[in-house]
This record gives sequence, C-alpha cells and structure tokens, in this order.
Amino acid sequence: MTDLNVQLLPWQQEVYSDPTRFKVVAAGRRTGKSRLAAWMLIINALQTDKGQVFYVAPTQGQARDIMWQTLLELGNPVISGAHINNLQIKLVNGAMISLKGADRPETMRGVSLKFLVMDEYADMKPDVWEQILRPALADQKGSAMFIGTPMGRNHFYELYKMAELGDDETYKGWHFTSYDNPILDPDEIDTAKKSMSSYAFRQEFMASLRHTAVSCLKKKMLDLARKNLLMVIITLLSIWQDLQMYRKSRLKPNDLTRRQLLWLKRASKAGGLLISYMAVGASKRLHDESLKQSETTNQSQ
Repeated sequence: MTDLNVQLLPWQQEVYSDPTRFKVVAAGRRTGKSRLAAWMLIINALQTDKGQVFYVAPTQGQARDIMWQTLLELGNPVISGAHINNLQIKLVNGAMISLKGADRPETMRGVSLKFLVMDEYADMKPDVWEQILRPALADQKGSAMFIGTPMGRNHFYELYKMAELGDDETYKGWHFTSYDNPILDPDEIDTAKKSMSSYAFRQEFMASLRHTAVSCLKKKMLDLARKNLLMVIITLLSIWQDLQMYRKSRLKPNDLTRRQLLWLKRASKAGGLLISYMAVGASKRLHDESLKQSETTNQSQ
C-alpha cells in the first residue's frame, strides 16, 4: 500500500476511518461516493489473504461504467491483471476485485466475501443483500458499505434509519450533501437549483430523506386511489341509483338504512378515506331526504 497515493476528502476520511462493520452512506450527487468506494475496495483487497471483494451496482453495465476506470486509475501501482470481459481485477497479493450487477444475483452465489460495496442500493431488490450477499460475508466476518442517493421510503431508507439510530452497533449511518464536497463549486450547485424542481434538488443534491419520505407517501396514496378507482365508481353509481329509487318511492326508509350501511362497509373495505367520505356524504343526503319525507307524511296525517 506504500505505492498508493490515497487522497480522501474530509467526509470520506471520516467514513473510511470508522471501524464500524456495516457502513450506510446517504449522499448527494457528485459528493465523491464512488471514489471512496474504489479506495475502500482496493485497500480491503490488499489487506485480505483469502476471499473476494465485490462491487455491486444495480446492473453489471452500471458497475462497469461507474467503477472500472476508477479502479484502474487509482489501483494501477498494485494491479497485476485486469479482465474486462468478466470485470475482474487481480492485485499483486492475489486478491480479486469483481464488479457485479444486482440484476444477475445468480452470479454472486457460493462465494466467500471479505468486503462488499453496494452502490445505489435503493435501486436493488433487498433480497440480493438479505439472501445472497449477507450470508457470503459470514465465514470471514466480512464488512460492507452501502452508498447511494435516497429514493423514497424503501429498503435503503429503512437501512439508513436503523444505522442512524444506533440500536445495532455493527451498523452506522452518515448523511452528506453535495455541498460537503469541497472540490465541487457551491455556485454550480446553486445554479443547478434554479433550474430544478424543489423535489429534484432536495433528492439529487441534498440527499433529503425527509422530503423523499413525504413524496413516497404521496405516491402510495395515489397508487391506492388508482387501485380503488373502480370501487369508487361502483359505490357512487350504486348510491346514486338508491337515491333515484328512493325519490320514486321504490325504497322504504328501513331498506334505505340497510343499503346505506352496505355502501359504507364496501367503502371501508376499499381502504380509502376519500371513498368513505363520499359514501358518508351521499348517505347523509339520503338520510336527510328520508327525514323530510317522514315529516311530510306525518304532517299530512
């Protein structure tokens, strides 16, 4: 390692120096996540006498585009061979760094890992970590680093929150924005902000976990509304039909009450507050008309 000129930004040095086994880094664009990952891959590979070191991106194509040239550049003094066809780099001590895609999990089974980087973990299926890569670290008690930009309240968000809380001492979380990279001109970030939506800027440059969580909630509400759209239409049509039948005296008050309860029950099953609200409103109209009609009948008698 004496031949390596390891240069790290202050935030990179903080993460690198920390002894925690599993590191979770949520950071904005152009912060320097991938460069930190490259240094940690090389150094961990040089420190191992057995096992492999993996860099995993959402796809193998992304792994090549993001990490291949960076590893060749930074690790040149300690690289003994590089095979671009299978995306593997062999170091002078015999250790192997392999670049993998999470979209091909079958290529990562049956290996013993010393160190692992999962880049843009939010774009991967959590099963890749839970069922394949975490067990691969067990025999050597290997370590791992998760890096990426938050993309809503998904498995990366949950992992970061767990690491941030500190309930498990083997996990630790960090959060950095693009402003934490002193090499990146802050005026350029400010200029980008002017041409971006608040949502896009906060997610891409500020790595905002709070903002993405709210956006994710809105998305879930919209998805729920789409799924329940048919139930909304059926419920409203049925209530409207009951209203017409009642006005034509084809429904008695007792029948109307039972049917109101039925529509409210169906609206509740649909799982949407909006549906229930509309059903209650329509039912109230029916009930008011029922009372008016009863009062009219009583007065005429």
